[in-house]
Amino acid sequence: MKWYQVALGMLVVAVVVLSIMSLFEAELVTGDYFYAITNAGILCGYTVIDTSLAVIDGNQVILLQQTGFSMGKVLGMDVDSNVKLVYHIDPETGQFIYHDFDVDQGQSQFAAETRIEEDGAHCSTSFGREDHVVELPPGTLLENSLFFKNILEDFEDTNIEDKIYEIFDVADQEVQKVKYSRAGEESIDLAGKEYSAVMVDKRNLVTGVLIRMWLDSETGMCVKIVENDGRVIYLADNSLARKLKRFEADDYIMTKTNMSIADVSGVSYMKVRAKIRPTGMIVTPDNLNVPGQSFTGTVEENLIEGVFEIEHPRYDGTDAPTFPPDFSDNAELAEYINPAEFIESDDPGIVEKARELTEGSADSWEATRRLSEWVSTEVVYSIPGGGSAKGVFEAKAGECGGHSVLLAAFCRSVGIPARVVWGITYVPKQGGMFGQHGWNEIYMGSVGWVPVDATGPEIDFVDSGHIRLGLFESFAAWANSKEFEILDYRVAGVTAETAEDAAAKYAAYVGEYRHPGMPKACEVLVQDGSLVLDIPDNVALAFDDPDERGRWQCKLARHVYLTFEKNDAGEVVEVHLHEIHRLPKQSEPDTIDDNVPDEFRPYLGKYLSAAAKAEFTINYRRGRLRMHHPLERKTSSLSPANEDSGWVSDNDRHTVYFEHDEDGRVSSLTIDGTSKFKR
Repeated sequence: MKWYQVALGMLVVAVVVLSIMSLFEAELVTGDYFYAITNAGILCGYTVIDTSLAVIDGNQVILLQQTGFSMGKVLGMDVDSNVKLVYHIDPETGQFIYHDFDVDQGQSQFAAETRIEEDGAHCSTSFGREDHVVELPPGTLLENSLFFKNILEDFEDTNIEDKIYEIFDVADQEVQKVKYSRAGEESIDLAGKEYSAVMVDKRNLVTGVLIRMWLDSETGMCVKIVENDGRVIYLADNSLARKLKRFEADDYIMTKTNMSIADVSGVSYMKVRAKIRPTGMIVTPDNLNVPGQSFTGTVEENLIEGVFEIEHPRYDGTDAPTFPPDFSDNAELAEYINPAEFIESDDPGIVEKARELTEGSADSWEATRRLSEWVSTEVVYSIPGGGSAKGVFEAKAGECGGHSVLLAAFCRSVGIPARVVWGITYVPKQGGMFGQHGWNEIYMGSVGWVPVDATGPEIDFVDSGHIRLGLFESFAAWANSKEFEILDYRVAGVTAETAEDAAAKYAAYVGEYRHPGMPKACEVLVQDGSLVLDIPDNVALAFDDPDERGRWQCKLARHVYLTFEKNDAGEVVEVHLHEIHRLPKQSEPDTIDDNVPDEFRPYLGKYLSAAAKAEFTINYRRGRLRMHHPLERKTSSLSPANEDSGWVSDNDRHTVYFEHDEDGRVSSLTIDGTSKFKR
């Protein structure tokens, strides 16, 4: 899954606007305006813009205040976004002289501020980038989010069909070239009023973002926006705010393909025909031909159409730089060693932890593997996560972008060059899909840049289902995938002979298994030499051979494993799907009753599931520990610890393990949740 656009992407009204240069008139700029936001026809958000005349710091300005809210669901996780924006606009020029925005998504919070001075735009952010000044070339447009009279005049009163402007992008905090084209005229009925509108297409020549705007021919007010991914924002009646629905974004960020491949981490080669129109960068065929990946096809107006062949080799550490490395004489690597926005490699907590983890490393590759393994193991997958590297480190939660910025920060803090790359990867959901994703490239001296995916968890490699589009460069980054067809693939180590051996080896487990809460049967099968559990309309997972405890470890998700139950005749009769979740202890009880025995007191308290954004409670009643499961809305009694130190719930669905810190205090609990399928 892709990253910061999860926080900002649903509130595009804030960042896709143009600016005006003509004088404002009070009757045109004062008032309240309500805009509805839809995705795939689902009303999922709104934004309200209030404009008024004000005196601030002794200057008369147009005060534009905007608030927005949207609600979605990504990979089963709720994502609610709240945005606040403020513009102070010079009424004589139409240029803003001050702007700030705040984005709040629970654990993920972002803020940025821009002040226009004589020497340029003075910028500050809350996500790791140092305060800086951006030079503004003469004629640079400073945009606001409502009125575009200058653009209207250019395309209504002249014969101009296309024009390129330089605008200051408040999200990326840089000046970008944007091309505007006249697209026609249309009479449009919105919020009970008919508008005669001039349609204008806007294409950002730096990020590739394309939108169409409807500008009221009388006032220059934008009354409607349509993005190339189908999001629509339009002037509406504020009663719609009571009719919002949660937008299911999985189909928006993922695209189905023609093959189901369970052993994703084993894919050593893939050939795939693709159609993609990414934003956030301008793509050329040369950008797509990189080590481990070749592309044959066309790229026109950022629309990629062609065939990728991916074969990422696995690096074994040969000729790795010493540790700590010294790249001080390589100026090209400076930006990948220094701190950057979202990558706070100078944060004291990050520096201390990275040094602790890498102490005694034989070389830079061993140090990288240690850091990657910690990120993969300790950071739970959560949307939204902590946002920047510092936020992810403190929350120990993040999506693919969160894992990637933290690993980059870890590596940079000990002198290893690292960067975040962005693209698309194959996932074994719903019969096979490609989804936008972020991962890392780590510099290993003469070997060059080595890709790793700590989210995967592919801590020291990436599988060949990864299609690299480029480096993460902009808030506008979005895959906009259209079509994928897998033409060929290989799984490492699998031949016709090994596949035949595996079919015989796993024959006793193959078959259909049913769960009382699911309408369709699951299937255990053999694919590409591995045992696979295929859960219909959900996911197909490949598993390693069982360990000494009879646990079949999932190759893709290390927190998942299988066990099989046999009858007295040795026949397999049930498959048990286990999911392990670790929850750090958040707080102790405010008070503890005197009747609670001493041996139970250390366990009591609240434990946080960052992924589910829920608190689990351990309390005591009638001689038993009890666990309240907020997602199931049930409270279960826990039996005394068994020989494995596990506390089993009375419904036999969960086993709880308590972990202790160096001082012997209970620091977390691990829940082993079990779903049972009968043959």
